[in-house]
Amino acid sequence: MATNEIQFFDGGDFSKGVLYRLRVQGVAAIELSKAPASHVAAFVPESKGVPASVQIFACGKDSQNQPVARRSFFRCSTVQMNWNYGSTGLLVVVQADVDKTNQSYYGESKLNYLTTDGTHEGLVPLRKEGPVHDVQWSYSGSEFAVVYGFMPAKATIFDKKCNPLLELGSGPYNTIRWNPKGKFLCLAGFGNLPGDMAFWDYIEKKQLGTTKAECSVTSEWSPDGCYFMTATTLFLLRTLLMVRVDFFLAAGLESFII
Repeated sequence: MATNEIQFFDGGDFSKGVLYRLRVQGVAAIELSKAPASHVAAFVPESKGVPASVQIFACGKDSQNQPVARRSFFRCSTVQMNWNYGSTGLLVVVQADVDKTNQSYYGESKLNYLTTDGTHEGLVPLRKEGPVHDVQWSYSGSEFAVVYGFMPAKATIFDKKCNPLLELGSGPYNTIRWNPKGKFLCLAGFGNLPGDMAFWDYIEKKQLGTTKAECSVTSEWSPDGCYFMTATTLFLLRTLLMVRVDFFLAAGLESFII
């Protein structure tokens, strides 16, 4: 990305230099779609009374410089852009630094959804007021999960048309993670939350069980989708770094520490 333009290179041979350029006035951030990398999303902040916007462009030297989808936002400070697998849909979390309703010290956020075929450009219909804590696409790219609302937060899985598929309940949650196989999910509350975790079988549409990983700050599924890891860092006397890593077997919720 350069001033007012997006530059495209050959990932296999950078010696070719810039293959082609896409002019986007005021572009501040971009997100290339996942495989196939057929589209790129560009964020343009507010400027001189003109609202902020996210635009989707088709990649390719012969593509026109006109966006295939566009969404404008008022009171937008930053955005988080999240492509699905298959490059057909883009979720955009729009964050404002100030909540004009004075309900949240951390500002306000909205979840928007755009498709590359232009069939959907609008808000995801969330059923509770409050911030968007986390949003994750499934590995199939056909559905996404959202944790949202003032505490206790709600969690819902939607299809690609923003229709709710499964309610995961409410609780002290701010994190959701799909496993690589798309079968299991972990709904959790990390960071400044107590560390509650609920494991779900999405295929069977049922909760497997609950457990806890207190003071966790990061988490990840194993590549085979059978184990879930959480990690905690703690500074002692500003010199000693201790790391606790818990692995939870998705089926049995067993845990051990290394």
